[in-house]
Amino acid sequence: MTSRDLPLNGVKPFEMCGKQCVAFRGGSGAVHVLSAYCPHLGANLGVGGHVVTESESGDDCIQCPFHGWRFGGDGQCKRIPNLNESELNAVKAVVKKWQTIEKNEVIYVWHHSEDKDPNHYPKDFLGKNYHNLSLIGSYLRLLHCNYQIILENGSDFQHFNYRHQVLIPYITSLKFSFDSTYETVTEITITGRMTIYLLGMELVTVPIKLCHVSPVTELLYMGTDESMLGTVLSLATLEVPKD
Repeated sequence: MTSRDLPLNGVKPFEMCGKQCVAFRGGSGAVHVLSAYCPHLGANLGVGGHVVTESESGDDCIQCPFHGWRFGGDGQCKRIPNLNESELNAVKAVVKKWQTIEKNEVIYVWHHSEDKDPNHYPKDFLGKNYHNLSLIGSYLRLLHCNYQIILENGSDFQHFNYRHQVLIPYITSLKFSFDSTYETVTEITITGRMTIYLLGMELVTVPIKLCHVSPVTELLYMGTDESMLGTVLSLATLEVPKD
């Protein structure tokens, strides 16, 4: 999900790889993701739950809408009404915490079938290089294929000019050229240029850079600060379908 999907003190339920989860942003601004079901009676914390700040510790918490149990971003139960601290510790109530990081105005959640720790982290492209950029839109496209096919498509030089030549039929077209070759390309970045033609006449040429960020994420840079439209970044993240 994008950062704008989760405002301050916001709560958002979602499904990840068949598991029900809840994301919330506490008063500190940090994002936390937990398994959705309260261990008390199984209520979904993402449906009617709300964000509170634990008075003693100052921890960001999500509170169950039925009995007021509070869970911190670490998954530990911080408060149960009518129980003192020693009684609370004896209950040992906890929900699973999912490792989460927020970068590039996107909230990333790590999932591993064997619960192993992350072996890579997304780079902060916006914060490090493009402080004046912000997210202007997003879209979801459903493709019935293995994610490997999508990634291989992004690094297939030959298909760009064959498959993505037409921008607006009979009016504008595109032509791509690449500096990288199959011998020189690194495992991370492919560089080149994109030329836009208007009625067959060259209109503008801008540099492009395709970065393979992770096994499921690609980042495309188009243009520079001096270009007609400035610098445009397109971040593609593959999602696992629910079915």
